[in-house]
Amino acid sequence: MPRPPPSVVALALLLSVAATPQPVSAKDMNGRLSVGMETSLGGVSGVAFRFWPTSDFGINLTAGFRLFFKDVSAGGEFGTSIASSLGIVYNFSQALHANLGIGLRVGVAYNSETINKALNQDAQGDVFQLLVEGPLFVMEFFLSDRFSISACTGFLFNWVSDDGVALTTPGQEGLDEPDSLVIDFGGGGFSATLGLAYYF
Repeated sequence: MPRPPPSVVALALLLSVAATPQPVSAKDMNGRLSVGMETSLGGVSGVAFRFWPTSDFGINLTAGFRLFFKDVSAGGEFGTSIASSLGIVYNFSQALHANLGIGLRVGVAYNSETINKALNQDAQGDVFQLLVEGPLFVMEFFLSDRFSISACTGFLFNWVSDDGVALTTPGQEGLDEPDSLVIDFGGGGFSATLGLAYYF
């Protein structure tokens, strides 16, 4: 008998969790802060912070940067690359070891002119890129009271300026050309958006 695709199995599991009533023993997230690592739907990766003002509502921040030195021995040039993603998440279903939520995030990526030219010799000036991420299913599974893993899928609006690409989004290689807009639904998944968090 042929097996169903992994995406179908994952969706069925997410829907089954969403349909489960919230138990009294659901994990209390109120006032908790975590630090870890994460990759967002748009490809922003780096240090991740999560803070839960209430048990259902959380704030996420992911940020990373890169320093680039060109012609170091000759005292050459210095460049920077920065990417960050800020957003919110609402847990609409909670269980003892897992939370399922929906969210919205805005990401920004920047490459200085030095890095931009290193990636594309014809490029001129700095490059900015805007991402709007809509995680529809944000699954966070707790391995202990302090440690969790997470993944998500959803939709993504990726605006690339005519100056060039500042951030390559997983699954959109070759599509994110200068002066373009890519709308993606169903991207992400476990491997592409894996997150690790340690809670204090």
